[in-house]
Amino acid sequence: MQLMPATARRTAKDLKVVYSSKLLNQPEANIHLGAAYLAEKIKEFGDLHLAVASYNAGERPVHRWLSERPGVPCREFFSRTARLEKWDVIDELVARHAGPLA
Repeated sequence: MQLMPATARRTAKDLKVVYSSKLLNQPEANIHLGAAYLAEKIKEFGDLHLAVASYNAGERPVHRWLSERPGVPCREFFSRTARLEKWDVIDELVARHAGPLA
């Protein structure tokens, strides 16, 4: 899993793990941090598609998009969000694990 160093540092702190940039090159530690961060995003957004989008683009853009498009169905939300690259990849990833967009 890929995390930006600042995100990995914050996630490690939340998990009470001593952070070192070397953690990002250790597969088990990297997966542990990435999975914890993704779980945090799922709790924050309450939707796996939005959590994956946040993991990809950052939570600020997703919060901004949601405030600009309140109540828009997920598929329409992603199709209208031009700044989110690879939204179809997000749909494909989530569909494999949790079902297609509503």
